[in-house]
Amino acid sequence: MAQSVFELRPIGNKHVKVRKECKLVASTTTGIFRVTGGITKALELRNGDYIMFLNNIGTINEAIEREDDFVVKFCNNRGFAVGSKEAAIALHKAFDMWGLAKGVIEYDSLGIQQTIDKGITTADKHKYILDNFTEIYKEAIENAPQDIVDLLVKPGITKAEQINIMAEFIKFESIPKYRGAKLINFSGSNETGLSLTFCDVNVWLQLKHGLSSAEKHRFNRIFTSNDVEIQEINVFNGYEYVKTKALLLDNEYADKLPAKKDYFDK
Repeated sequence: MAQSVFELRPIGNKHVKVRKECKLVASTTTGIFRVTGGITKALELRNGDYIMFLNNIGTINEAIEREDDFVVKFCNNRGFAVGSKEAAIALHKAFDMWGLAKGVIEYDSLGIQQTIDKGITTADKHKYILDNFTEIYKEAIENAPQDIVDLLVKPGITKAEQINIMAEFIKFESIPKYRGAKLINFSGSNETGLSLTFCDVNVWLQLKHGLSSAEKHRFNRIFTSNDVEIQEINVFNGYEYVKTKALLLDNEYADKLPAKKDYFDK
């Protein structure tokens, strides 16, 4: 999901000059993006870090719903009926903004850090329980809360259902949960300033608007950032607003056939 912001504003005087070419490439493979070294250098991103999209689409929708002054003025100047579908499309085309930012750790509404099990899927948990069913079931009956015990011994319950219940309580090594997508490269290098790849299917579909299904998978859509400075912005992490580095993307883009060397565009 992209964080909704109306404007990417600098905080204080913490600016960093951008000196390398900054491009975001929405590739021909569904969901796959690549960011060039200029972006990773500017945002101090490395292999394994997280990157997230920012946009102001939600704010524009709210302004349209309220019929804010700038919405009415825009429609009057261009001959659109306020509240019409045509006006909404034109407003989004004129005012939508997208940006990229370094991912932040997520918290719940009480300020507790959110975590995920490192490299463990639900299927992994189920297999672990199945392989050690007798011991884990005995442990659950002896130590689980009574309402869980009652579920486990309910007449007619199947082994698969018991495994599903116990899987909720199986915890492996946990790592912080970040907002955004994980960045990877195929060289194994951990330096900053490298071209990195990540996946976000929902945003890929949004940013490839106007293309047919075949064209989406034929052309790379390339966005450039001509932000002269890195900006520190406030982003909500689920509990409070925290600072993170961000770059604003230009509204213009180019659709180009991928180079043959782009391994993920084949």
